[in-house]
This record gives sequence, C-alpha cells and structure tokens, in this order.
Amino acid sequence: MNPGAGAYYHSYLAHDFWPRVPVVLEPGHYGTVQKSGAWGDGHLLPQAIEDYHASYATVHWYPREFLKPNKDLVDRINLRLGYRLQLTEASWPSEVAAAGPMGIKYGWRNAGVAPCLPGGHPTITFKDAKGGIAGVFVDVDFNVRELPVAAPGKAKTILRTEWTSGYPQENKPMMTYTLPPQNILRPGAYDVYISVGDPTGLPTIALPLPGDDGSRRYRLGKITVTPASPKP
Repeated sequence: MNPGAGAYYHSYLAHDFWPRVPVVLEPGHYGTVQKSGAWGDGHLLPQAIEDYHASYATVHWYPREFLKPNKDLVDRINLRLGYRLQLTEASWPSEVAAAGPMGIKYGWRNAGVAPCLPGGHPTITFKDAKGGIAGVFVDVDFNVRELPVAAPGKAKTILRTEWTSGYPQENKPMMTYTLPPQNILRPGAYDVYISVGDPTGLPTIALPLPGDDGSRRYRLGKITVTPASPKP
C-alpha cells in the first residue's frame, strides 16, 4: 500500500467484475503501512470500497489493534460494504376474501456499494395464531439482485405500486395474488411476514427489520381473511 494517489490504481478495471462476482479488497498490513505513513487517516480504505464496489474487505493485522483507533472508520465501512437490502415501504389490504385477489405494494432498495449477487425474491407469508405457516406468496418476477447500486445516500427505491401517468420504467406494477379457497386458507386473522428467499419461499437473506421469527421472516402486521362471497 502506497501513500496518496498511489494507494491503489486498478479500480478502472473493477467494472469488469463487480456486477457479476464479489470483489474482495486486501489492504496492506496495517502496522506496516501505518509506520510508513501510507495509512494517513485511513480515508482511502472506504474510498477504495466505493471505487471497487467491494463485497468484502480483509483486515491485515491484529483485529482489536486495528479496531480500537479505527472504530468510526469501520462503522462507516459497515454501512456500505457489500449489499444492504432495505424495505422502504409495504402495504396490503386489511381484509381480503378467501379465493379473492390480494394486492401487495412495497419498495426495496440496496443501500450498499455492491449488488446483491445471491439474489432473492420478496415473499409474503401468513401465519396463524399458533405460528403455523398458512400461506406463502412469492414474487418471482422481482429479484433483489437487480436493485441498482448508487453513491452513499443516493440508493434508488424500486416500487411495486399502482400504475399512474409518468410511471417510472424501473418500477413494477402492484403484485396481485389470488388467495386459496377457504377450505385451504380458512377465514380468520393472520400475521403478515415478509422475507427474501428462493422461488419456493424459503428465506435466505437476513434483513435489518424487527420482528424476526428466527427463520429470517419479519412480522409487518395483520390481515383478515373473510369467507368467500356465495356464488349466485
């Protein structure tokens, strides 16, 4: 690791890699570069993470010796390194009839510096009063891998929402699911959970949300399923 502008010089090549594979940054040994004066105030490490769109960064020194004088730096890096999926909003009807349509709207953004390369699909799960899974609704047309990355504080939210005039092209129309008939999904009150996972609805990615059920599903609220309207 060299001081100043010579600290790194391959970032222009990073675009050939970071959209497809994880980038791992390996800085010089902290004690050595500190003694040589190359470390300075350390600002070039988070800058390198931005320039390379890094998914991982190593610490080449005794971790506690590195952390103690660089706690603020590490906190800043942790807010950007890799991907950071954020649910910005979510809405659903308070009541829906069995076998009827259920519209779901939500917004997601990636506040990290790297794409969510593992990918995953937003999923709504209904749980009954005993905590049993009663319904799973996977948004297979929405992959969080496609969420764009941006400069700090500039992450763009991609919405599933109702179509309006001037609808931004990157957004998606509101997702509508048809509920199972009432002999499968019984009328009653259910807790609504959200997760991100595989096409079967299995959660695979932890989210920064409260209400974790221990399996990477996060409680958002409740919904009531009412009996289906009788056929004329």
